[in-house]
Amino acid sequence: MRRLVPFLGIAALAACSDSMPVELTSARAPSLNAVSASATSRYVVLFKGGAPTDFASSIAARGGTVELLHEGAGIAIVAGISADNAGAIEQNASVEAVVADFEYQGVNHKVEPMVAEAGLASEAETQSQANPATAFFFPRQWHHRAIGANVAWAAGRLGSPGVDVAILDSGIDHLYPDLVGLVDQGRARSFVPTNGTNPVLPTDDQLIATFFPGRPIWSDLNGHGSHVASTVSSLAIVSAGVTSRVTLIPVKVLNARGLGSFTGILNGILYATDAGAEVINMSLGAVFLRDGYRAFTRVLDEVTKYARSAGVTIVVAAGNEALPLHPSNNGIYGAFCSTKNVICVSATGPNAGPLNGPYSPSVDFPAIYTNFGQQFIDVAAPGGNWAENAQGQIISAVGVWAACSKTGLTFVEPPVPPGSPPGTPPPPPFYRKNTCSNNPNSTYASGFIGTSMASPHVAGLAALLVEQLGRSPEEIKSTLARTSDDIVDFGKPGKDDFYGHGRINVPAALGL
Repeated sequence: MRRLVPFLGIAALAACSDSMPVELTSARAPSLNAVSASATSRYVVLFKGGAPTDFASSIAARGGTVELLHEGAGIAIVAGISADNAGAIEQNASVEAVVADFEYQGVNHKVEPMVAEAGLASEAETQSQANPATAFFFPRQWHHRAIGANVAWAAGRLGSPGVDVAILDSGIDHLYPDLVGLVDQGRARSFVPTNGTNPVLPTDDQLIATFFPGRPIWSDLNGHGSHVASTVSSLAIVSAGVTSRVTLIPVKVLNARGLGSFTGILNGILYATDAGAEVINMSLGAVFLRDGYRAFTRVLDEVTKYARSAGVTIVVAAGNEALPLHPSNNGIYGAFCSTKNVICVSATGPNAGPLNGPYSPSVDFPAIYTNFGQQFIDVAAPGGNWAENAQGQIISAVGVWAACSKTGLTFVEPPVPPGSPPGTPPPPPFYRKNTCSNNPNSTYASGFIGTSMASPHVAGLAALLVEQLGRSPEEIKSTLARTSDDIVDFGKPGKDDFYGHGRINVPAALGL
């Protein structure tokens, strides 16, 4: 049985900057590092032609339970079985593969996001859903101007509440001013663990009860999900989104520290599909060596194929490792860019300039961190960028501006006190409210950098295309490829490694 194990030093990182804003350097955000889950007993079973009729009873006989049996995708998630029993299950003629569950683990990133307070005299008086260009922070949202989103707004293309975009992430702060009324709370779901027993690492339900009593389990305790969501759709009070009327479905697969499981993400894709979403945004992922992980890629293929067959357009971030994604047997693959059933997005952005510009060298400069490879990159979009000196020190950075969750927490891991005897353990870690949640009377926006920020620009455009093309992932993907701008100044004519078919162009895609 081929089980997922640590990727032998290959970074499995997330698609975003992974510290919470400003001074909160200990926070975890959804940078993803796939690690072995040898202590777990949860597995994904991929069937060849459907589950046998006695599957649930056979799992029960081995002491396990079937947590999910999804005939449409041809997979099951089982828990409570040993590795030996998992191996025995794989020998069944109806089973193609069994893959051990594993955790996506947050790691630190080089760039701290910025945070700025919105000086709003009255949020109610400044609502600009019908004219997103009047948002308080729009002057520094170079990213929307780079893709021509403001041109589409002026033409009345603001999105439709009848189009649903599922945000597979760390949840959404549905009471953040830009998101009030845009979030479908009835279809919101969480696939992160609850009822924890570790007092040092409480689960999200316990954190909510402590810090934000009364908030739903799918609330965003990390901050990443709200930033991504408001880039797709925003009332444009604080900062604008690509759209201002599209409905958002929170599908929480990452916890307060940005940790999630492979099975949680699979659950999220299947739930969002069956809940009726037209678009799924996944600003998360990992990189891995293809050789030895074919079972893993087969599971990804089948689950994303099911979503595509249901008319769902899946948009994913390419990742932030600055690695070439390559299809050879020993090449580096990216999840979820490794499957043809998605739109894989690389990042662009200026690496220097004041908050409101002008920027240098160009808003279309390929991001220093973005993964690349024309076999997998479909299009590019703004993700922000930074510049380094010869010593590798960051000397300037330009972020993507969007919501800063008012339910964000920081996970603090104190160092060993200076002067302590050798071997002294550090004090226990703890949580505290971050800047954006610690001042309930103020509203903040944050500037993040990463392919996590590029992906929702494309998801927002995909939502606009659903209005005129319907639930047609293939046609939406081909439209993006045909209408994106070919950035020849930093790439080459035609499809290339960094831009794929080009940087998205909203008015061109909409025929404006």
